Amino acid sequence: MNAKQVLLFGLVLLSGRGRAQDVRVDDIQAPSAPAFTILGIQPTEIARPKSYKALETSLLSSFSNGSAWQVPSTYALEVTPYWLNSRDVSVKQLMNPGLAAFKQTASFSLATARRISLTDSTKTVQQVGFGFRATLFPGQLNTAFDDDLNALEKRMAILTAVKFVFASAKRKTFANETALRLFLDTEFGELMEQKAGEKQYVNDVNRLRTEIVEQVLFGRHPVNNSQCQIALGEMNERLNTYDKTFKLAELAKKVERHYFYRRGFRMDIAGAASLDFPTNNFDYSLVSKKGIWLTPSYSWIINDDVNVELLGVARFTNNRIPIRETNNWDVGSRAVLTKRSLSVSTEFIQRFQNVLVSRVPLPDGSLQTLSTNVRDYRLAFNVEWRLSERFVLAYSLGKNFTLNTEFNGNLISILGLNFGLVGPVVNIADK
Repeated sequence: MNAKQVLLFGLVLLSGRGRAQDVRVDDIQAPSAPAFTILGIQPTEIARPKSYKALETSLLSSFSNGSAWQVPSTYALEVTPYWLNSRDVSVKQLMNPGLAAFKQTASFSLATARRISLTDSTKTVQQVGFGFRATLFPGQLNTAFDDDLNALEKRMAILTAVKFVFASAKRKTFANETALRLFLDTEFGELMEQKAGEKQYVNDVNRLRTEIVEQVLFGRHPVNNSQCQIALGEMNERLNTYDKTFKLAELAKKVERHYFYRRGFRMDIAGAASLDFPTNNFDYSLVSKKGIWLTPSYSWIINDDVNVELLGVARFTNNRIPIRETNNWDVGSRAVLTKRSLSVSTEFIQRFQNVLVSRVPLPDGSLQTLSTNVRDYRLAFNVEWRLSERFVLAYSLGKNFTLNTEFNGNLISILGLNFGLVGPVVNIADK
């Protein structure tokens, strides 16, 4: 087997959806759907950049209503249409999407909640939030990305070459064990000779020969082609287990981390609206709140385990829920420290509020609007714990906005659980 054959066989395998060649990307962030934000029940109002799950769902439970615990009564569903279809994307396409970042991250969210009526505390109002968000600028990859991807590609190239050896052997006829060993020794010898200057490559190939070929043939002495083919089948099955255990999962995880732990400038855009049903009757509803906002961020990668982010928000919302209608301009920041699966953060948002005092009819039939300007703020401390690639637990504690809001009291105490479902399959071969 020559180098050209190995390369050709490798390209065929890597262009498909083989078990060794694909990496499923399965990371998510804490609950952050815009539909939650517009309802005012978000654990963190300054959301971190969107993950690439096709479907995410979140459950929230608030402790600020005086009860020790309650079944989560508010939930959200967020869908990213791009990932609903089965797509094979290369690492380069995912990590450096360019203009495709908007398409890959554009998501739509739906959330429901109930709030106490401001005019009658014995009644509750059903709310439905609708939201959209997408990434405008995805940020830059860490300088270690190329090295990590190269290490993964080299390891997969070894497995591809060994697969080729076994595939070639399956097409041949062997009289006995001696003939089979001679063929395999020759092929494995060629593999190591081609990369004689790369110590790690030679060691890995030799390890596979020892742990697969020698162990399968240990104590066995096939005397005809049928028995040789059975042994080859067992070797191939063992190699398939090495697709998972030959440090591929560890290397792939290092590559995946670069998607989230980017450096430099990033920016998301989002918008949302809240539909209220004051009488809890489907025939009567109104748009009570709507807004649009930008979330810029800048990230520093300290080392493989530690990442620091500084996020900001610039947001405009129109809120008709309070007794007096308000137009709010929010400007704030959030600092996040992440170490492995644990993130802690603090966010502060300053609100500049224009409050409608009255509308006075004029003799000409027009209305004169009287308003006043006030300031308010939100301060919250947050903890996010990634339980696994598909589950994130988050808790937020702090002071919410106080003036002219739809809430009674200003205590923030929210526990959130986010489920991430259906992520993209990433093809290591760049197309």
